[in-house]
Amino acid sequence: METLTDTIASIKYQKNGYLIAKTASGVSVKGNMPGPQLGLEYTFEGKWGGRHPLYGKPFVFESYTIKYPKEISAIHAYLIDNAKWIGFQIAKKLTDAYGEDTLEVCKNEPERVAREISGITEARAREISAMLLQNQVNEELQLQLKTIFQGVQVNRRVVANIISLYGQDAVVRTKENPYALIGNVEGVGFLTADRIAINVGYAKDGEARIKAGIRHILKEAGVSGHTCLPIEALIEQSASLLGLSTDSIEKEITNMEVNSEIIMYENYAYLPNMYENERLVADKLKELAAC
Repeated sequence: METLTDTIASIKYQKNGYLIAKTASGVSVKGNMPGPQLGLEYTFEGKWGGRHPLYGKPFVFESYTIKYPKEISAIHAYLIDNAKWIGFQIAKKLTDAYGEDTLEVCKNEPERVAREISGITEARAREISAMLLQNQVNEELQLQLKTIFQGVQVNRRVVANIISLYGQDAVVRTKENPYALIGNVEGVGFLTADRIAINVGYAKDGEARIKAGIRHILKEAGVSGHTCLPIEALIEQSASLLGLSTDSIEKEITNMEVNSEIIMYENYAYLPNMYENERLVADKLKELAAC
């Protein structure tokens, strides 16, 4: 592994968590990064790739760490990119006044900023402070989540939504139960959650995993046009998906039925919403037939 330390100056391409960017020194870097920030200093770990006709010889990174910028131009770019109320002129006033300490002063001394920088009220200075502090928390969380998501294809929006859902507990809650993301975070289904679970060492026979697998099989049946599955088919398909014995699947299906997480009717298993939809359609057909 080689390392490259530089700030991101511009983003050339970004989609589904994949990034191609130019650094301040003109080097192209590319790799998976859920939330790139202009002006931040990154230490990339990876290797140099082959020459590209548009991007030159890129540095392909596999991992990275973040350091807050000390170069005045990078601090200037970071402020404009990350603080809602700061434009070019205000950013220049701040960096002229505080130099390398600009970010720390803005984050930790809003009263001083309001007192010493014309054009910034105390209320506005406090808002800027809150934005920068929250951004710092999010950046740290994104890095920690990136470790959890190693080898899992998740995009920037997924990471942002997890942080929005759990806040500062995002890493702990995701490790505790990756399957809780299903249905709560758009873009995370069973297969993605299961890969995350492998990364964090979640038990293969954990209750949450078995329940999520059973729901996944029933949802997939719905995609194929089936509102339910014969119980035998559900057990076999779930056991195959999860790599577990049919006994453990049967036990969890029983628990889910008791808790109304699935509905059993004449040896068929339904998700509750699918059962209700089918029942409503059946009742309507009976009404029409009686007319």
